[in-house]
Amino acid sequence: MARFFFCRVDADDAARALTYGLQHEPSTTSPFLWTSFLLTAEPACATNQRPPMASRTHIVDRGGHRVVQFSHFSVKEYLTSERLAAAKERLSYYHILPEPAHTILAHASLSVLLHLDDEINRDMIARFPLAPYAARHWVDHAQFRNVSSHIGEVMKRLFNPAKPHFAAWVWQYDIDRYWAERMPTMHPTEPEAVPLYNAPLCGFVGLAEHLIAAPRHAKEGHPCSSLSTSQYSTVVYLY
Repeated sequence: MARFFFCRVDADDAARALTYGLQHEPSTTSPFLWTSFLLTAEPACATNQRPPMASRTHIVDRGGHRVVQFSHFSVKEYLTSERLAAAKERLSYYHILPEPAHTILAHASLSVLLHLDDEINRDMIARFPLAPYAARHWVDHAQFRNVSSHIGEVMKRLFNPAKPHFAAWVWQYDIDRYWAERMPTMHPTEPEAVPLYNAPLCGFVGLAEHLIAAPRHAKEGHPCSSLSTSQYSTVVYLY
């Protein structure tokens, strides 16, 4: 029996975020991935009838709000299981491959974070209901198998030291200080850690190498600020 919990996320905003993320890197996101996501996000029909275990996520109307509805974790286990993959054609159609699914979620999360800049504040963040999840979990999705290789260009934009997005992400969730208070200031402030410190910390060696080749923006006094280029490279490969 499928169980659901409800998350009040505006469906149109969610769709715009997903579309933004996917259309900004078409070379690494195939139509199959987008189609696979749509299979999990179809609106519930008027009769509330749907194929057995067909969706982990769908959109319903609750009190005038279009709400994204998620299913219990056991449904996820079933949809990604080898049992379903080997089932008859009618059922195996709903099998979800984990790597494409993580790619879509990582891409969608990054697209949300790339909407945030130094103008965002603790009051405005409520307009981006997916932002807390994106800040906390995009790295988890990107670390799955080869997902990071599919979203490299989007990751480079987040880690671009000349842009405000990296500071806005760390302001919401500092992966190096995960116990710290979220959004401790009204607006994002310049983080202590530079992008090149966080990239290998997250295990993104390719991204770190890209940042090494780019001009450095290290703060004086930060652990990475006094390293030479060769020492940067050593740090990356140690990770």
